Amino acid sequence: TYTAPNWVCEGPAEVWTLNNLYSFLAIYPVQNADRVTASTTDSKVHHQFSYRVRSNAETDLLIATRQLTFAESRNGSVDLTFSHALSNINIKVQKNNANSENNVVVQQISIKNINRSAVYNTESSQWENYQGVFDFAGSVNVALSVNGAGNPEMTEVISGLCFLPQEIKENSVQLSITYSIEADGSIDFYTADAYIPETEWKKGMVYTYNLTLGEKKNYILF
Repeated sequence: TYTAPNWVCEGPAEVWTLNNLYSFLAIYPVQNADRVTASTTDSKVHHQFSYRVRSNAETDLLIATRQLTFAESRNGSVDLTFSHALSNINIKVQKNNANSENNVVVQQISIKNINRSAVYNTESSQWENYQGVFDFAGSVNVALSVNGAGNPEMTEVISGLCFLPQEIKENSVQLSITYSIEADGSIDFYTADAYIPETEWKKGMVYTYNLTLGEKKNYILF
Protein backbone atom coordinates (compact mmCIF):
# COMPACT_ATOMS: atom_id res chain seq x y z
CA THR A 1 0.00 0.00 0.00
CA TYR A 2 1.11 3.56 -0.66
CA THR A 3 1.26 5.84 2.36
CA ALA A 4 2.87 9.11 1.30
CA PRO A 5 5.72 9.45 0.80
CA ASN A 6 6.57 5.71 0.79
CA TRP A 7 5.29 2.30 -0.17
CA VAL A 8 4.72 -0.14 2.71
CA CYS A 9 5.16 -3.91 2.27
CA GLU A 10 2.11 -6.00 3.00
CA GLY A 11 1.43 -9.69 2.35
CA PRO A 12 2.90 -11.28 -0.77
CA ALA A 13 4.26 -8.05 -2.31
CA GLU A 14 7.59 -6.48 -1.36
CA VAL A 15 9.24 -3.27 -2.44
CA TRP A 16 12.82 -1.97 -2.48
CA THR A 17 14.09 1.57 -3.08
CA LEU A 18 17.27 2.61 -4.88
CA ASN A 19 18.26 5.92 -6.46
CA ASN A 20 14.72 7.27 -6.55
CA LEU A 21 13.44 3.97 -7.97
CA TYR A 22 10.90 1.59 -6.51
CA SER A 23 11.38 -2.08 -7.33
CA PHE A 24 8.34 -4.31 -6.78
CA LEU A 25 8.28 -8.08 -6.40
CA ALA A 26 5.14 -10.17 -5.92
CA ILE A 27 4.98 -13.96 -5.62
CA TYR A 28 1.91 -16.17 -5.41
CA PRO A 29 1.47 -18.30 -3.38
CA VAL A 30 3.97 -16.42 -1.24
CA GLN A 31 4.59 -19.35 1.11
CA ASN A 32 6.14 -21.32 -1.77
CA ALA A 33 9.12 -18.97 -2.12
CA ASP A 34 11.91 -19.16 0.44
CA ARG A 35 14.72 -16.79 1.32
CA VAL A 36 13.96 -13.81 -0.94
CA THR A 37 17.10 -11.70 -1.33
CA ALA A 38 17.84 -8.50 -3.24
CA SER A 39 21.01 -7.24 -4.88
CA THR A 40 21.79 -4.07 -6.85
CA THR A 41 23.69 -3.67 -10.11
CA ASP A 42 23.62 -0.82 -12.62
CA SER A 43 21.09 1.12 -10.56
CA LYS A 44 18.65 -1.77 -10.64
CA VAL A 45 17.37 -4.11 -7.97
CA HIS A 46 17.51 -7.82 -8.76
CA HIS A 47 15.90 -10.54 -6.70
CA GLN A 48 16.56 -14.19 -6.07
CA PHE A 49 14.57 -16.74 -4.16
CA SER A 50 14.69 -20.49 -3.71
CA TYR A 51 11.82 -22.82 -4.47
CA ARG A 52 11.18 -26.45 -3.58
CA VAL A 53 8.51 -28.55 -5.29
CA ARG A 54 5.94 -29.73 -2.76
CA SER A 55 5.21 -33.46 -2.57
CA ASN A 56 1.76 -33.15 -4.19
CA ALA A 57 3.14 -30.97 -7.05
CA GLU A 58 -0.25 -29.29 -7.41
CA THR A 59 0.61 -25.67 -6.66
CA ASP A 60 1.56 -23.27 -9.42
CA LEU A 61 4.00 -20.41 -8.83
CA LEU A 62 3.34 -16.92 -10.23
CA ILE A 63 5.92 -14.12 -10.29
CA ALA A 64 5.61 -10.40 -11.07
CA THR A 65 8.34 -7.75 -11.00
CA ARG A 66 8.35 -4.08 -11.95
CA GLN A 67 10.60 -1.08 -11.41
CA LEU A 68 9.25 2.49 -11.43
CA THR A 69 10.46 5.96 -10.55
CA PHE A 70 9.00 7.70 -7.52
CA ALA A 71 6.90 9.93 -9.77
CA GLU A 72 5.52 6.94 -11.68
CA SER A 73 4.57 5.02 -8.57
CA ARG A 74 3.14 7.74 -6.34
CA ASN A 75 -0.42 7.42 -7.66
CA GLY A 76 -1.07 4.74 -5.09
CA SER A 77 -1.38 1.66 -7.30
CA VAL A 78 1.01 -0.32 -9.50
CA ASP A 79 -0.06 -2.70 -12.24
CA LEU A 80 1.76 -6.02 -12.08
CA THR A 81 1.73 -8.74 -14.73
CA PHE A 82 2.20 -12.21 -13.31
CA SER A 83 3.82 -15.02 -15.27
CA HIS A 84 3.87 -18.76 -14.64
CA ALA A 85 7.29 -19.87 -13.40
CA LEU A 86 6.76 -23.64 -13.47
CA SER A 87 5.93 -26.29 -16.07
CA ASN A 88 2.45 -27.82 -16.08
CA ILE A 89 2.18 -31.58 -16.72
CA ASN A 90 -1.00 -33.48 -17.64
CA ILE A 91 -1.31 -37.22 -18.21
CA LYS A 92 -3.97 -39.06 -20.22
CA VAL A 93 -4.14 -42.85 -20.47
CA GLN A 94 -5.89 -45.22 -22.86
CA LYS A 95 -6.38 -48.96 -22.43
CA ASN A 96 -5.47 -51.25 -25.32
CA ASN A 97 -7.95 -52.93 -27.63
CA ALA A 98 -7.45 -56.30 -25.95
CA ASN A 99 -8.97 -54.86 -22.78
CA SER A 100 -11.66 -52.72 -24.38
CA GLU A 101 -14.44 -54.75 -22.72
CA ASN A 102 -12.69 -55.03 -19.34
CA ASN A 103 -12.81 -52.54 -16.49
CA VAL A 104 -9.35 -50.95 -16.32
CA VAL A 105 -8.66 -48.55 -13.43
CA VAL A 106 -5.49 -46.47 -13.01
CA GLN A 107 -4.56 -46.48 -9.34
CA GLN A 108 -1.37 -44.42 -9.25
CA ILE A 109 0.91 -42.30 -11.42
CA SER A 110 4.60 -42.02 -10.51
CA ILE A 111 7.29 -39.84 -12.07
CA LYS A 112 10.81 -40.56 -10.87
CA ASN A 113 14.02 -38.52 -10.82
CA ILE A 114 12.60 -34.98 -11.17
CA ASN A 115 14.53 -31.87 -10.15
CA ARG A 116 13.40 -30.84 -6.66
CA SER A 117 14.65 -27.32 -5.92
CA ALA A 118 16.26 -24.34 -7.64
CA VAL A 119 16.86 -20.59 -7.37
CA TYR A 120 14.92 -18.10 -9.49
CA ASN A 121 16.80 -15.02 -10.69
CA THR A 122 14.61 -12.07 -11.73
CA GLU A 123 17.48 -10.45 -13.65
CA SER A 124 17.64 -13.33 -16.13
CA SER A 125 14.08 -14.57 -15.53
CA GLN A 126 15.57 -18.05 -15.33
CA TRP A 127 15.95 -20.89 -12.86
CA GLU A 128 19.48 -21.79 -11.77
CA ASN A 129 21.42 -23.67 -9.08
CA TYR A 130 19.31 -26.81 -9.29
CA GLN A 131 19.72 -29.12 -6.32
CA GLY A 132 18.37 -32.58 -5.57
CA VAL A 133 15.82 -34.85 -7.24
CA PHE A 134 12.70 -36.58 -5.96
CA ASP A 135 10.06 -39.12 -6.98
CA PHE A 136 6.47 -37.98 -7.38
CA ALA A 137 3.63 -40.43 -6.64
CA GLY A 138 -0.04 -39.53 -6.97
CA SER A 139 -3.03 -41.75 -6.18
CA VAL A 140 -5.81 -41.28 -8.74
CA ASN A 141 -8.30 -44.21 -8.99
CA VAL A 142 -9.58 -43.33 -12.50
CA ALA A 143 -11.48 -45.82 -14.68
CA LEU A 144 -10.41 -45.71 -18.34
CA SER A 145 -13.27 -45.02 -20.73
CA VAL A 146 -14.44 -46.14 -24.16
CA ASN A 147 -16.30 -44.17 -26.80
CA GLY A 148 -19.80 -44.80 -28.13
CA ALA A 149 -18.50 -47.50 -30.44
CA GLY A 150 -16.88 -49.33 -27.57
CA ASN A 151 -13.32 -48.39 -28.57
CA PRO A 152 -10.79 -47.25 -25.96
CA GLU A 153 -10.27 -43.48 -25.74
CA MET A 154 -7.86 -41.23 -23.93
CA THR A 155 -8.94 -40.52 -20.36
CA GLU A 156 -7.51 -37.70 -18.28
CA VAL A 157 -5.91 -39.36 -15.27
CA ILE A 158 -4.05 -36.51 -13.61
CA SER A 159 -3.62 -32.83 -14.50
CA GLY A 160 -2.08 -29.64 -13.20
CA LEU A 161 1.16 -31.14 -11.92
CA CYS A 162 3.59 -28.25 -11.44
CA PHE A 163 7.28 -29.07 -11.70
CA LEU A 164 10.41 -27.00 -12.13
CA PRO A 165 11.34 -26.28 -15.75
CA GLN A 166 14.08 -28.76 -16.64
CA GLU A 167 15.78 -30.69 -19.35
CA ILE A 168 14.50 -34.26 -19.64
CA LYS A 169 17.45 -36.29 -20.84
CA GLU A 170 17.21 -39.66 -22.53
CA ASN A 171 16.46 -42.52 -20.09
CA SER A 172 16.53 -40.20 -17.07
CA VAL A 173 12.93 -39.56 -15.95
CA GLN A 174 10.76 -42.64 -15.58
CA LEU A 175 6.96 -42.64 -15.62
CA SER A 176 5.08 -45.54 -13.98
CA ILE A 177 1.39 -46.42 -14.06
CA THR A 178 -0.12 -48.78 -11.50
CA TYR A 179 -3.47 -50.11 -12.69
CA SER A 180 -5.97 -52.93 -12.30
CA ILE A 181 -7.87 -55.07 -14.80
CA GLU A 182 -11.17 -56.64 -13.86
CA ALA A 183 -11.98 -59.65 -16.05
CA ASP A 184 -13.82 -62.94 -15.57
CA GLY A 185 -14.76 -62.04 -12.01
CA SER A 186 -11.22 -61.35 -10.79
CA ILE A 187 -9.10 -58.20 -10.39
CA ASP A 188 -5.38 -58.24 -11.17
CA PHE A 189 -2.90 -55.39 -10.55
CA TYR A 190 0.00 -54.37 -12.79
CA THR A 191 2.68 -51.71 -13.04
CA ALA A 192 3.87 -50.42 -16.42
CA ASP A 193 6.99 -48.28 -16.84
CA ALA A 194 8.56 -46.15 -19.56
CA TYR A 195 11.04 -43.30 -19.79
CA ILE A 196 9.68 -39.91 -20.79
CA PRO A 197 11.09 -39.04 -24.24
CA GLU A 198 13.94 -36.56 -24.31
CA THR A 199 12.63 -32.99 -24.23
CA GLU A 200 12.72 -29.75 -22.24
CA TRP A 201 10.00 -28.61 -19.87
CA LYS A 202 9.89 -24.82 -20.19
CA LYS A 203 8.37 -22.39 -17.70
CA GLY A 204 4.81 -21.34 -18.35
CA MET A 205 4.23 -24.19 -20.80
CA VAL A 206 1.72 -27.04 -20.62
CA TYR A 207 2.76 -30.59 -21.57
CA THR A 208 0.17 -33.34 -22.04
CA TYR A 209 1.32 -36.95 -22.36
CA ASN A 210 -1.06 -39.37 -24.11
CA LEU A 211 -0.21 -42.91 -23.05
CA THR A 212 -1.53 -46.30 -24.10
CA LEU A 213 -1.18 -49.35 -21.88
CA GLY A 214 0.60 -52.09 -23.81
CA GLU A 215 -0.87 -55.56 -24.36
CA LYS A 216 2.13 -56.78 -22.45
CA LYS A 217 1.09 -55.57 -19.02
CA ASN A 218 4.41 -53.97 -18.00
CA TYR A 219 4.97 -51.37 -20.70
CA ILE A 220 3.52 -48.04 -21.89
CA LEU A 221 3.29 -46.62 -25.40
CA PHE A 222 3.88 -42.87 -25.74
